[in-house]
Amino acid sequence: MKAWVRWRTAILGVALIAATNAVALIGVAYNRSGEPESVLVLSKREIAKVGNWGFRSEDSSLEFGLRWRVSGGDALGYAYGSDSSEEDGPSWIDRAKLASLGFTIPDSEDDGKRRRSMERQQSRDALVVLELDGPAYQKEVEQARRRAEEARERAAAMPDDRDLKQRAEATKRHLVRMESEGTRLYIIDVGPDLATLRAKYPDRMRHAIVHAEIRPLFYERKGKQRLSVSVRLTTANIMVPLEYRDALERSRGPGEDVKIAFGKRLEPWIIAIQPRSESVPGTVKE
Repeated sequence: MKAWVRWRTAILGVALIAATNAVALIGVAYNRSGEPESVLVLSKREIAKVGNWGFRSEDSSLEFGLRWRVSGGDALGYAYGSDSSEEDGPSWIDRAKLASLGFTIPDSEDDGKRRRSMERQQSRDALVVLELDGPAYQKEVEQARRRAEEARERAAAMPDDRDLKQRAEATKRHLVRMESEGTRLYIIDVGPDLATLRAKYPDRMRHAIVHAEIRPLFYERKGKQRLSVSVRLTTANIMVPLEYRDALERSRGPGEDVKIAFGKRLEPWIIAIQPRSESVPGTVKE
């Protein structure tokens, strides 16, 4: 009797695994059916290998993640007012936009009460727009260039000031990194509806729309509580097919790009590795 129970349990376990895999494969097939929703041609500046830790350390698969920043924010997925953005934060973050995602933004003038109210709200699913090498990236570069020039002029005016000299060197290094190594992929908008966002951003080779989790926050700047959000992409990692593994496991030089498609479920996959194109994203040729 015990043997039969063990045998039945094993059969049910195998069937469950098979069913789960079948559902996953159906989802992948649906995502990749028809024309991609968008296609981005990314350099090594926009993708990075995902490491395997813990139980995944024995996993031989190769996985890459997108490297992105938030327009008016930082590389950690926070968008807020700073020296590199508008006074009260990015223009795409406001009460109406967050309300459209289902958040309640308290009107209380009590900062502590507003903060506690926001902290109690859970993250919500939303769609975000990723822009490749567009105005958001160019704006950040221009601001970095301006800060580097201002720091250089201040250091030149006071050559004996060690702090000003170090500041000038640091801002110059930051500018060089942004121009040559930093990601050009920026989140520039958020919303609940794909059709509405796509109508606003019709260039499917510069703007990809993907799933994310959004959570509103308040932060303090200049003694005033300001509205902010944190962003986490939920479909950002890309499994590498066997036919591309050798090429991607090697250290890729500046002459190679990775062509990423986003399908019906807005999930990414690799469709080609190709020579670096000097054309802008909207005019990349097949």
